[in-house]
Amino acid sequence: MDTRRPPALSAGGMVSSSHPAASLAGARVLADGGNAVDATLAMAALTWLTLPGQCGIGGDAFAVVREPDGRVWTVNGSGYGPDGGTRDFYTDRGFSAIPLDGALAVAVPGAPAALARLHTEGATWSLEQLWEPAARIAESGLPCSARTAGDVTTALTTFEDNPVVSLPPPPEPVAEEASDGPSFTPFTVAPSILNVPELTRLLIAEYPPLLKDTGVGGSIQVWFLIDEGGRVADTRIAKTSGHSSLDQAALRVAEHFRFSPALQREQKITVWVQFPINFRVR
Repeated sequence: MDTRRPPALSAGGMVSSSHPAASLAGARVLADGGNAVDATLAMAALTWLTLPGQCGIGGDAFAVVREPDGRVWTVNGSGYGPDGGTRDFYTDRGFSAIPLDGALAVAVPGAPAALARLHTEGATWSLEQLWEPAARIAESGLPCSARTAGDVTTALTTFEDNPVVSLPPPPEPVAEEASDGPSFTPFTVAPSILNVPELTRLLIAEYPPLLKDTGVGGSIQVWFLIDEGGRVADTRIAKTSGHSSLDQAALRVAEHFRFSPALQREQKITVWVQFPINFRVR
């Protein structure tokens, strides 16, 4: 006896998901004239409700899209960790790995950024239209499968066993010695930037893609130690943008600055100066 499933064929479009409510939402979008991206976005919102243990707004999302003309494009929604979530950030709080639950496990911006990009590049319906079924079901409720009930129970148990208040606090910041900070040297002629076109290209190249795609920018004040030849000898963050990935990108760009030397009367000198580095979505 042949137990293999027969192939599923369709002349007008097809959807597939792990829950019938999500699949139904996608099929209705296609039947009403939406395209494959529209159907995908409608289904994604439903899976957050119907399959919270497998799909969620705090996770990742990936897509491969084939246009009618054969063009193929992809979306990589592999999110960064929480801003500032370095290895030391986690180990200082007693973690040996990124936790599986809670705010410190959330990928940022992850799935929301990927879905936003999909909508911008390929959708024909508004998100309000596409997510209306999910919003309606979220308000009225839906049957809960045994798998989902188990996932919810596991999550509740995890949070109860690991309350946030039990986590060790971050270490107290260590104040730097005054001698470690930039010192002021008087000058009569200030350094000026010599390679603006090159830096403009570098700002574009170093802009963290997920922040750029989601319209997140920022300004970083950077200290430059400029030697007598106008070369950058050292850089430090004077004022953060609030996003560690932007701050690190700014420091990478800062290494490529070229200056005219500072002058004290007519003598070239080494000085600390401060300049802004701005990341803006154009």
